[in-house]
Amino acid sequence: MRQHAVTVYAMLRQHFARPYKEHNISIYPIVLCSYPTPRTPVAAWHQVAFPHHMVLDFHCQVVQLNRLDWRTYAQHPNPLAVALMARMRIAPADRVRVKLECLRLLIGLGLDPAQQRLIGAFVGIYLPLTATEEQQFQQVITALMSTEQEAVMVLLTEWEQEGRAEATRSLVLRLVARKFGPLRVPLTERLIALSPEQLETLGEALLDFTSPDELMAWLDQTTAS
Repeated sequence: MRQHAVTVYAMLRQHFARPYKEHNISIYPIVLCSYPTPRTPVAAWHQVAFPHHMVLDFHCQVVQLNRLDWRTYAQHPNPLAVALMARMRIAPADRVRVKLECLRLLIGLGLDPAQQRLIGAFVGIYLPLTATEEQQFQQVITALMSTEQEAVMVLLTEWEQEGRAEATRSLVLRLVARKFGPLRVPLTERLIALSPEQLETLGEALLDFTSPDELMAWLDQTTAS
């Protein structure tokens, strides 16, 4: 644990010192701890000292999520608070409720779809529900008022569609790399820019391609139309 702390503070000093040295600007050092355990307090300082000489006395602000109560931030109109709630101190019985509160906050913040997906992905990764909890979550959504239920369902549907699109994109990238070797950045960017429907079509057409030139010709024709 001590070695881990030393490594964290060494990295923090490095990121603190570089902009300070290059741009001569004051930096406010913050350590954001997002791990679930342990919950023992993280020291807000790191010292290197000898009996008669202090070599280093580095202090920072520590934000240790697993020691924060999610209820404190449940009504906070800040997208970052919504995302980080998923990593705060949550009792097992509150996991479904926290995910629902995250969705409610997201809907009320007026974010654009890309921002909602970004925060939603964070919540999904750091607050995954078990099969039983997922059933409870669906029951809770069903019990919501019709207008709120509709907004939550629209948001969940968008996330599911984005998740399927990302899975298809990842699969096609792997198939292309396996068939023609490592992908160069320009080709990767063109593949990522394809729509989900185009990616599915490419996944089928890829079986008939025998050279990278055929792939490039398909991309040229598809993106030009």
